Amino acid sequence: MSGADIICKILTHYQLNPKSFSEKIGLERPQAIYDIQSGKTKNISAKMADKIISVFPEVDRSWLLTGEGNMLKESTDGQQRIMRLQLSGVHL
Repeated sequence: MSGADIICKILTHYQLNPKSFSEKIGLERPQAIYDIQSGKTKNISAKMADKIISVFPEVDRSWLLTGEGNMLKESTDGQQRIMRLQLSGVHL
């Protein structure tokens, strides 16, 4: 799986566009995300993976770097519900 495919899956899963995603993970500009999407940058770097995981800890780091395995770490149903609520803006 390419870096572009990985970013596409993340954006789709969290219902974000490249600009809002880049803001969430602390990038000043979305250019790095656009470069991955266009194929200019082939893979997600370890530094980028760390930024993504700092905001979305449920995403599997190995999957981000290789595209192999599952996008999300295994979690209980309760943890998944809490994550969905937090993403929708509900503060717990």
